[in-house]
Amino acid sequence: MWQGKQTVAGGSVKRSLAMASQACGTIAKAFRSSGYYWLIVDQSEKGLAVYRSTDATRWTKQPESLLVTPGTGEDDKVHGGHADAVVSGDRAFLFYLICSGRLTCDPDQPTHIRLSTPDRRP
Repeated sequence: MWQGKQTVAGGSVKRSLAMASQACGTIAKAFRSSGYYWLIVDQSEKGLAVYRSTDATRWTKQPESLLVTPGTGEDDKVHGGHADAVVSGDRAFLFYLICSGRLTCDPDQPTHIRLSTPDRRP
């Protein structure tokens, strides 16, 4: 069961995640995008469950999970998990872990992702 201390909208996400633990989720990520709060819950080989809320307290599970079926790319033939999200302008980018055993990276080489300036709201 997820035991994080992340807060969203001034309240504890942990307090509002009863449905996540019921779904046997192990990792949860909450973020705000497009006027809603979103919660992505890692369900192991069942993909990533997606919940949406207007107040970060009452969550509605979306009808389809993400990454239920492994990808077809050479390094993406496993279930994605442990998601994180980066919101940039009106887009949210979902990053996830794959354990193909084949993918390597050079930590001395840069990775380029073009993000926009955060929206500054009062």
